[in-house]
Amino acid sequence: MTKFELSYAYPFMSASFVLVFLISVILFQESITMYKVIGLGLIIIGIFVSSRGL
Repeated sequence: MTKFELSYAYPFMSASFVLVFLISVILFQESITMYKVIGLGLIIIGIFVSSRGL
């Protein structure tokens, strides 16, 4: 992480939350609730906003 600029590294770190959610749904049949989908959407929006520098 010390060799990457934070503006490039942060979106990949945040994407890990999305990846964990998707893997838990596929492998462990985790339930998908409206609150989880809203949270996932907020994370994705945050990734786009932080990567564009808005």
